[in-house]
Amino acid sequence: MLGTAQLKNSVKDRKSEYLVTLRPEVLSDAEHAFGNLFQRIHHVTRLAREGLGAQAERLTVALDDLEGLLELLFDYVSPVDLEVRPLNCGRVAESLQAHIRTHASGEFSVGVCPAVDVMADPRALSRGFHLLGKARARELRGASRIAIEVTHDRSAGRAELLMSAQSGADTAVQGNGSAGRMAEENLAWEVAARLIELQGGELRQLSGGALTCSVALPLAE
Repeated sequence: MLGTAQLKNSVKDRKSEYLVTLRPEVLSDAEHAFGNLFQRIHHVTRLAREGLGAQAERLTVALDDLEGLLELLFDYVSPVDLEVRPLNCGRVAESLQAHIRTHASGEFSVGVCPAVDVMADPRALSRGFHLLGKARARELRGASRIAIEVTHDRSAGRAELLMSAQSGADTAVQGNGSAGRMAEENLAWEVAARLIELQGGELRQLSGGALTCSVALPLAE
């Protein structure tokens, strides 16, 4: 039986999640409405650029950040249509490397990939890798070396991509960031995790090293 503390934590965990019915057409209308609103705001900003002076650039950056956050929020709550099919594990590792490399300048290495296929949706997986890089961009920029190792377990029926980063001698991997920036990174991570979970996989943050995380995907039969 659960102890008192365990029972309280279990109830608390259940209360932290809510089942919400989302209608795709409502989300689509909301996206269009926000898109039109931002177009008008950007237009006004361009017209008023001379009068705003140095503040014009700050306003443009703030609007871009707000658009990015709204995009992540819609990604998190919107239903996803998946077309899962077998993908070569080596190609999946190359895709992860390509998305991570855009945020890193250090040395990169990818281990020998097993000759197996995983089940995944190429577009959803690419989006998840993009958001993973965005979520850990500050750590990646401070890394002197990034390594991706790929393993598979037939008995467990999955392959795992383990990514680790080694911090540079003169650069702290854990860079300072504003509360807003960290919230955006956390949201990007959660959306990436959701996309990978929908494909039967798992995104995990592991202990040890400056940055260590893994992406697990189901093996194709």
